[in-house]
Amino acid sequence: MAAAETPYSITPRYAEVANSYQALNTIIDQVLDLDGTIPSGTALFATQVWPERNLVVVQSTDASAGLRRALADRYGTYNVAIWLRSESDRPRLNVRTKSSASVSAAADSRQNDTGKLNGGSKFVSYKSDLTEAGACTTAFAMGSAADNLVVSAGHCAEGDGRLWDAGVIEWTNWRDGQGTIKRPNQPTYYGDVSLMRTGFGQVTSPTIFIGGRDSSVKEWVGGRFSVRAREGDQYCIGGASPNPESNGQICRFKVTDIAWKVDYTDPKTREHDGTVRWVQVGKKTGTCPVAGDSGAPVYTFRQSDGYVVAKGIFSGGAGDDKPVQSTCVTYFTDFHDVMKAVGKDIYKK
Repeated sequence: MAAAETPYSITPRYAEVANSYQALNTIIDQVLDLDGTIPSGTALFATQVWPERNLVVVQSTDASAGLRRALADRYGTYNVAIWLRSESDRPRLNVRTKSSASVSAAADSRQNDTGKLNGGSKFVSYKSDLTEAGACTTAFAMGSAADNLVVSAGHCAEGDGRLWDAGVIEWTNWRDGQGTIKRPNQPTYYGDVSLMRTGFGQVTSPTIFIGGRDSSVKEWVGGRFSVRAREGDQYCIGGASPNPESNGQICRFKVTDIAWKVDYTDPKTREHDGTVRWVQVGKKTGTCPVAGDSGAPVYTFRQSDGYVVAKGIFSGGAGDDKPVQSTCVTYFTDFHDVMKAVGKDIYKK
């Protein structure tokens, strides 16, 4: 005899709030562009929706009465909160202008990837006059073996050139001085991403380099996270900066914030490099990425077989760009946005 069924119904519960999500996003889209139109507008550098309080949080190096009053006049007294930060907390990009690696760099290593192309290896992009645009790090191969596609950070491929030292740059969703742009037929912004295709006889591999700055150790890519990053998630960054102070793979980062819109500023010139939409934020103490690690793979290791699981692409950081800091802040594009931008999944074992 079948067990008796107990009928039930689900009644959704929701709270009435003063600001819609669209209204808060409108503030986010506007506030970082105020600059000289309000007092200390250039002090604002990052913003995010705070759903629990139904308002927008703005990170700023200034919280003066003039700035507070200007934001309140524009957006209302209770719709924007200022998170006061120091100048060292301003985000920066991690491109290295000089690409030369150690002469003794071993073949088929992070610094000299001569076999099948791996994620986590150094690469150089070029301008149209064939001068170097900068050195960055490859992230992951995409699609299949036949596609020969590799992703990295968008700002690593910005410039007027279409070449990198292993092939051609298909596209970038970054424009220098502006930041993340919408690509044709894409409805929204997808972080900081570039797509490159190998050439010159090189093909891609579903592997990345792991270990230190000069490592030649590779690990299979077993897949990618099925869900977006969440607060508390831990991850590694596998940079390939030729900087002698580079640490290579750095782990034990923990996601602290989701979906920030961030202004990147050149720490030397104080010029605006661009605004990224959107990135996840993670922190740790101790060792940090340095210039040249931009575009690096963000990942964890699968316990069952040790394979790499992709989480995203490293975009930039905050702090003084030293290899060891009391608080190391990193920003990365979630891999789900990478897939949407590229239109393909990860190339895996």
